[in-house]
Amino acid sequence: MVVDRLIGGSVRRRGLVFTGIAALLAAGIWALSTLPFEAFPDLTANSVTVIAEAPGMAPQDVEQQVTFPIERAMLGLPRTVVVRSTSKSG
Repeated sequence: MVVDRLIGGSVRRRGLVFTGIAALLAAGIWALSTLPFEAFPDLTANSVTVIAEAPGMAPQDVEQQVTFPIERAMLGLPRTVVVRSTSKSG
């Protein structure tokens, strides 16, 4: 069979097989050492918290007059992905 011939040839030429394995190992080590740093991404989640107080205003007024303008301004910033907000009384 083909597998028997492959195994037999590998045993007879074990020096060539070991040389090939060593070459592959050296190529892998070289590739790993030259891997650019960008291949390991920064997994930290950046976030910004904005707290704006509006004493005496109802939650709906805070949302319309304070929260929405801040959200629009934040969405205009470069690389902004998600904007979340909460409006409370005062």
